[in-house]
Amino acid sequence: MRWCLVAALLAGCSFDIIGTNVDPTGAGSAPATPPSSDPPPTVVDAGMAPPTPANPTPPAPPPPAPPDMAEPQHIGTACKADGDCDPGLICAQSFLVGLAKVDIPGGYCTHECSSSACPADSFCGSFSFGKYCLSSCPPDPCRANYKCCANSKQSACLPDDLCPSGG
Repeated sequence: MRWCLVAALLAGCSFDIIGTNVDPTGAGSAPATPPSSDPPPTVVDAGMAPPTPANPTPPAPPPPAPPDMAEPQHIGTACKADGDCDPGLICAQSFLVGLAKVDIPGGYCTHECSSSACPADSFCGSFSFGKYCLSSCPPDPCRANYKCCANSKQSACLPDDLCPSGG
C-alpha cells in the first residue's frame, strides 16, 4: 500500500483545495502582507457628493438683538403705548394723585396688581391711587429722571414725584 502512495506522488498527481488558488510553480505569487489597522481609504466618485461627518458642527447662534421700542418691554422700562410693553402690561404715562396729575417721564411698563402677582425683579407697590408692579432696585438700575426709593417696605425705581419725601 505504501508503494501505491509513492507511485501516485511520483506520477505527478496534484490536489486542489476548494476555495484557494494555489500556483504549484510558485511563480507570480506575491508575498503575503500583514493586515493593516488603518481604515480603508474613502473613494469618491466624480458624480457623488463627499461623505459628511457623523456629527456635523451646528452653526453658531446669531447674537442677540439690542432692545428697542419695537420689542416688548419689562416692568419699569420706557414706553409710548401699551403695545411697547410685555403682554399683559400697560404703559403708564401719568397718574392722578389726589387732585393733581403726576406725569411719568418716558412712560412706565406696569400692571395693576391688587389681585395678581408681579413678574420677576419687580414687586407690587402701593400708592393712594392703587397698586402697581414696580421695578426693583437693585438689581435694575434706575433710568434718567428716576431714583431708587422706598415703597411698600421695598425699593423701586420711580420718578421723583412718586417717591415719598426723604426718598
